[in-house]
This record gives sequence, structure tokens and C-alpha cells, in this order.
Amino acid sequence: VGQPSIVKKVTIAPQEVAIIYEADSYIPPFYKGKGLFNQEGTVRFVALPNMTAANGTRLNPNNLIYKWIINDTVQGSMSGYGRNSFVYKSGILGGKVKVEVEVSSTDGKTKGRGLMISSPQDSEVLIYEKNPLFGILYNKELSYTDFRLQDKEITLKTEPFSLSTTNGSGLTYRWSINGGAIPVPENQNYVTLRNSTGQQGTSLINVLVNNPTHILQRTSKSIPINF
Repeated sequence: VGQPSIVKKVTIAPQEVAIIYEADSYIPPFYKGKGLFNQEGTVRFVALPNMTAANGTRLNPNNLIYKWIINDTVQGSMSGYGRNSFVYKSGILGGKVKVEVEVSSTDGKTKGRGLMISSPQDSEVLIYEKNPLFGILYNKELSYTDFRLQDKEITLKTEPFSLSTTNGSGLTYRWSINGGAIPVPENQNYVTLRNSTGQQGTSLINVLVNNPTHILQRTSKSIPINF
């Protein structure tokens, strides 16, 4: 006589929890990318759960419980019902940040988990030509070209990326040519250069961009100009 069989049915419903971030860093108008998480910057992590109950019903993300864990430490004050975002500020020491979020239904029967490891990125500044007829020529960044001055003067315009600022304001710019300072206001993000003597040669133009409220947020760019 055979032994009676026991059948147990188990329903497995995979749960998905994605994490995205929104940084406070500046990007120029019409730029299609996003501002990067930077040194001393503030970033908002957002959990995007795609979770279903055992009966196949999709759970409303606003009605879930979120437990945020940053660098293996539970953030109790930022966790709880409906709290699907977490604001994090990078310190002076910077370094990688490990972001975890555990998401569960109110009855505790459905659970999901998301993980992201993010590192602060360096800021950057790019230099473009500001043409009197066509405006800023965003199709050609000058540090990647062998640029030759065609006319007697040129206006150079900077575009900073991923510095913590609103609309690019509050930054300082220090322009120099062949190591010597160009006397323009510190808040001026452009400079006009003129070849009044008609001589031929090469000059090295440099711009140093600082964020006075974030001491680690500084970047520079140099370009040679042939004339």
C-alpha cells in the first residue's frame, strides 16, 4: 500500500522595487541628461515599487510602508507609511552611499526590496563660442577641437555641469590667459578676447569655476586658441 501524498501549493509573486535619484545639481537649459549626484550635494532618492498582492491586485505605492536603510543604518525618522522618498546630503568626505529600501504592504504579507549604490561625481565646465549672429554654438565644445581664431575677436561662454546651484547663479569664474588673470567680474561666465596686434601664435585660456557655498565643488577647463 503506497503512502498518501501531500500536495502543498505555493504561489510566488516576484516584487520589484526600483530606486531613482534627483540631484540638486545644475545642468544647462535644453540638456537632455540629468544633473549628477556631486560632492556636498543634496540628492533625493525615490522608491518606485511595482508590487502585487497574492490575488494579483497591484498595490498602490502610496499605501505601502517604506523602511530606508542608508549605509546599513535604518533611518527610522524618514521611514514609514507612504514615505517613498529619502533626502540625503553628501558630506565633505564624500564616498559611496549604499541606499536600501524595504517596502511592505500594511498587512505584512507582501514585501519587496530595492538597492542602489551611488558615488558623488566630479563637476565639469565646458566652453563654447558665443557667436554674434548665431548665439552660443552648442554643437562644438572648444576643448575637444583644434580651434583657430578666424576673426579679430571671440567671446567664450562657459556652461557648468553638476554644481549645486539654482539656474547657475552664485558661482564665481576666474579667467586667465597664459597664466595671467583676465580682469573681468567674478560672476561673469563669459569673456571676450581680441587680437588687436595681428600677431600669430597660440594662447592658453583657462577658466576656474567655484561654488562659494560648497568648498569641494570647483572645476576648471583650459583650451588653446590658435590665432
